[in-house]
Amino acid sequence: MVVADSAPPADLEVPDLLQPDLLRTVSATEPVTFSHQDQPFKGVSYDTGWQPSGSPVQLRFSFTTASDVQATLPGSATLTRETQVTLTYSGDPSGGTFSMDIGFDLGAKLRIDPLSWEGSLPLVPQFDFRFEDSASFTPFVLEGATTRPVHLEDTKPKQKLFTVPIPGLSICLWGSIGCAGGVVEVNAGGTIKADLTGVEIDTALETGPTLQHTQEGQPATCSDQGTDTVQASATYKADVVFSGTITIYPTVTITTPIPGLKWELAEFPIPVDLSTFGPLSNSWDFAPQSLTFEME
Repeated sequence: MVVADSAPPADLEVPDLLQPDLLRTVSATEPVTFSHQDQPFKGVSYDTGWQPSGSPVQLRFSFTTASDVQATLPGSATLTRETQVTLTYSGDPSGGTFSMDIGFDLGAKLRIDPLSWEGSLPLVPQFDFRFEDSASFTPFVLEGATTRPVHLEDTKPKQKLFTVPIPGLSICLWGSIGCAGGVVEVNAGGTIKADLTGVEIDTALETGPTLQHTQEGQPATCSDQGTDTVQASATYKADVVFSGTITIYPTVTITTPIPGLKWELAEFPIPVDLSTFGPLSNSWDFAPQSLTFEME
């Protein structure tokens, strides 16, 4: 009995049943850039009150803040279709930027209790005491990122802000004898810090669920939505925490035309914590980004 050879001819094409069209891998990559700008301490004022307490000569400082803090995080989103849909995010290496510019306008008043005199210091400039820093990093600073948080810091060593002569101070209480005079010198220093930490990326699919990324490079999956064009909206969330202290160091010397009658105020510190000007912990919701994945 002759058994026919069951092998097909060599030139006969056999469908690849192990890789049907339904298991074909398709992916699309779209650029994405999350940006946010904030003014966390804008226009906040603070008054130290009269310092030092109980002294015959006292100073009072007022602060007004201005700030500009911003971050930009460029990268890409990749949507892959196999038996399900998988979304991943990748940051551009060293493409992210985080910067701060925080300034303090300073005004001052002087009080001399024995003379019952009080007034603004003449010729005091509205001095802008500014702290600035910037850093580059690889987005998106989620949990597991190599560098997390992104850190900014600016330290100003103790330095002279201004020296104000006091010619007369409008204190002429002695008639023809003369008027009081003197000098006020103000030094200052301090450190301001800011840390940015990524929290999550939420991506709402137009015809499906919202995919959440909380780990750096983490894939998120859902069932295939069955469309060749996938529309989505992505949002990024981060925490930004500030800290720091600035310290004012004033000295005062008041002289009078009366021999032996003068007042001196030795240098003393007036520390001002940054929390005086507003919340130190901030949650940033970056503007939503539209994504279109062509999966054909």
